[in-house]
Amino acid sequence: LWTDTSGGLRYRANIVRLLGGHQLAPDLLEDDDSQDDSGWSVPESPQATTAEPLSALAGALSDRDPTLRILACGALAHAGAQSVAHALRGRAGDPAAEVRRAALLALAVADPKGSADVLLTGLDDPSATVRVTAALALGTAKALVALPRLSTAVMGSDHALAAAAAEALGGMGPDALPLLRTAAAADLMVVRLAAIRGLRLQPDAVGDIVACLSDPEADVRATAAGSLTAPEGPGLSALVLLSATDPEAGVRRATIQ
Repeated sequence: LWTDTSGGLRYRANIVRLLGGHQLAPDLLEDDDSQDDSGWSVPESPQATTAEPLSALAGALSDRDPTLRILACGALAHAGAQSVAHALRGRAGDPAAEVRRAALLALAVADPKGSADVLLTGLDDPSATVRVTAALALGTAKALVALPRLSTAVMGSDHALAAAAAEALGGMGPDALPLLRTAAAADLMVVRLAAIRGLRLQPDAVGDIVACLSDPEADVRATAAGSLTAPEGPGLSALVLLSATDPEAGVRRATIQ
């Protein structure tokens, strides 16, 4: 794993993939005379959970090459890696934004309960893409402690973060439903659109989505219609009415689809 000769990054990246139980990526093997293709053709194997490979992958998180650090984060993105979650938390402050993103996504799976504070800190990251990833990771971790922050993000001016926060709230169960309902009635159309993204993930929000079919903005009505993928009862009746009466062709098309 620590080989650093000509072509060393490819070699070490493949070792990380093997330790993580992943097949080798073809692009890492192309035009590499230092490797025997037949020897590297391995089946998908179980994720590494024993101490030795986990320790090796945790060490790779400190490699000087950001590509290897990203791969190591991905290899540790499973529940069996909780014992080395402290190393992943350290990468949440990595100089490279893509490494920080990979670390947050891995923590959401490897140690969701113990890393909620780190995921919350990611919402204040200077990189917009990291902030979005942090919101999605909080949803993956089902970190209910993040409900106030995600609610604020949904109503904020960062449109990409608002959409990600709404999607995260959607997966957090009934505790998040009141927050999504408030967002669905917000003045800004982008916030209402984000709220629908979350409402469609809530099993008991069909009525709330149906209410969005009466929104004054055609984009919101069309998004709401498209979110009723398996409408029943009031949802089906509302779609039938909208498909015939909405003044915007795009909305009528969405209801038919």
